[in-house]
Amino acid sequence: MCFWAEALSVATYLKNRSPTSCFSGQTPYERWWNVKPDISNLKVFGCVSYAHVPREKRKKLDKKTTKCIFIGYPDNSKGFKLYDPAKKVMFRSRDVNFDERKFWGDFKPSNDPEELIDETWVHGVIGDEDEEDERVTEEDARGDENEGIDDNQSDEGNQSPPQLRRERRAPIRYGEPIPTEYASVASLDFDDEPKSIEEAMEDENAVHWKKACDDEIASLAKNETWDLVQLPKGKSTVGCKWVLKKKRGANGEVNRYKARLVAQGFTQRKGIDYREVFSPVVRYSSIRTLLAIANQYDMKIHQMDVISAYLNGVLDEEIYMKQPPGYIDPRYPTKVCRLRKSLYGLKQSARCWNASFDKYLKSEGYLSCPTDFCVYLKTIGESIIILIALFVDDTIIICNNAGVLKEVKQKLNYRYEMQDQGRIHYFLGMSVKRDRANKTLTIDQSLYIEKVLQRFGMRDCNPISTPLENGKKFNRLIENESPVDVTDYQAAIGSLIYAAISTRPDISVAVGLLSQFMTNPGKEHWNGVKRILRYLKGTLHFGLSFKHSENFVLEGYSDADWAGDELTRKSMSGYIFQLGGSPISWASKKQTVVALSTTEAEYIALSLATQEAVWLRNLLRDIHLKPTTTSIFEDNQGAISLSMNPFSHARTKHIDIKYHYIRDLISKKEIDVKYCPTTEMVADIFTKGLPKTTFEQLRTKMGVLNV
Repeated sequence: MCFWAEALSVATYLKNRSPTSCFSGQTPYERWWNVKPDISNLKVFGCVSYAHVPREKRKKLDKKTTKCIFIGYPDNSKGFKLYDPAKKVMFRSRDVNFDERKFWGDFKPSNDPEELIDETWVHGVIGDEDEEDERVTEEDARGDENEGIDDNQSDEGNQSPPQLRRERRAPIRYGEPIPTEYASVASLDFDDEPKSIEEAMEDENAVHWKKACDDEIASLAKNETWDLVQLPKGKSTVGCKWVLKKKRGANGEVNRYKARLVAQGFTQRKGIDYREVFSPVVRYSSIRTLLAIANQYDMKIHQMDVISAYLNGVLDEEIYMKQPPGYIDPRYPTKVCRLRKSLYGLKQSARCWNASFDKYLKSEGYLSCPTDFCVYLKTIGESIIILIALFVDDTIIICNNAGVLKEVKQKLNYRYEMQDQGRIHYFLGMSVKRDRANKTLTIDQSLYIEKVLQRFGMRDCNPISTPLENGKKFNRLIENESPVDVTDYQAAIGSLIYAAISTRPDISVAVGLLSQFMTNPGKEHWNGVKRILRYLKGTLHFGLSFKHSENFVLEGYSDADWAGDELTRKSMSGYIFQLGGSPISWASKKQTVVALSTTEAEYIALSLATQEAVWLRNLLRDIHLKPTTTSIFEDNQGAISLSMNPFSHARTKHIDIKYHYIRDLISKKEIDVKYCPTTEMVADIFTKGLPKTTFEQLRTKMGVLNV
């Protein structure tokens, strides 16, 4: 039997909707929600079902239904959970017909039922155009427990958090598995952390792990994170577990052993255990902008790490947690922890911490920038300026006075327990190198990229000169073509996206094109991913270069590839902005409408670039810089004419008014659109695959160099 987990889930679902004498004939669902459950959706488990296939997912002569097996009810959404024996995938659908007289054993595809056990989950909604397939993964904090009330009451509008199912795979550190059909290694050199405190105590580094856990418990006690109390009647507890990591430097060496006690917040209920959870972080564009400014004006750049940052947030809700594994108080083994401060793993922890840090900085006279709430500014007199950027618990401090910088760090360390890491060198996985004598600064992710290559078995691959073949277009998976593993593909794309948005704009368009096939990738798409990895192998030490400039102004480039998407005939927009020649912001995006001409496509791309220019100009104003008119270079004369002359033409009268936003900015002299020859159009690299010579020239021009 392959569906024991699903059978148990359905049994629980039915049990919660069945009357019981304990509640005087009421159902557990009614007792909890004060609403009678709707049981009109109940079907016989394991019966044959026929899921409707939407028009956009089938060809003219394809079948309109898929024969499946009914295996349950999805969490937090209406519909039914189904299994397709032919494709060996699980999905959900709202548009289903059932034959409750026939059962799944009638069309088992193999004599060996164990073939099905290693299959992964693919959750998609058939019959709903607005919902895409989504991968079901398990949070790191979940551990090996399944606690709390059954959360399958989706049809009646429950408010419980989704209970995600565990993937039926062998556990692999860092979440996603390695594509074994292409990989030559099974694990990373860096992925050697224990998965539990019991395993840590048997590890060769047990002494270090024990000290790390002791330090964490001491920090929690010092911060008065909880009180030991008897669990009040009617209250439930959340679990907790240890997360153990080795903190490494830019070269991969182990700097320290870190233990973190994490609450298993997946059992929290919205409206009862938490309310709002959103917490801002500094944008990568803001980080690069601040670094460019600091390098230009020879300001000092230091970084600090807040130790146990989340423990500084004060909880408004009443939450009880089990005592930590390995540290249960022998005097009060039956008591639980009444949380007073936020803890890692709780859904509202990040918000509580951010509110605490924001309140403190504002009490010290700092101003939060309206354009980026995690960038703070303080001026002393007319000559001293302090800039602080916060990304969760990592902070960048920029100042033009050494004495003031030292004082700021001392105050922060007094208010919060922080680790002073000195001059910035390794921040958010990015290696930062600075040569103040030559007024240069570089950012690269060579260590991260090397780990990605090793993770996907491409460490010894042959390098290639471009990430995307010239003129290459990708198509959907054709009929009868075997898909590649969705989890592996999504893991690879996710890893590449992080590099593309941080320090490697040269792979943006390739990653963007391949990310459109996340739900159903084929071998062609996987080969595209491997080409990007091969390109990164050959440019491992490339990164962003920031130099001092005599013309420190904001400039941008905008371009479009008309009807570049052969599936939808939509165009691809691309832009990049440089501050004094240093790259600070870029994007490669598919347009949301179909453009009828190259001029229209370029005009829409120009509008997108203009929006980013306005944001960057506002950021510069917030940190007391006065930007001059921002030049955006464009290689289409028609788009330039359309942006400067508000005339109506038969070929342009249909263009949405929102794209004419640029005209107002030009009239205010905030934006100036200038012509640029196509051969010098840097943004061309964000719209399509280019020949090697052209690609390398534009890559150098936008500031991606061997650092």
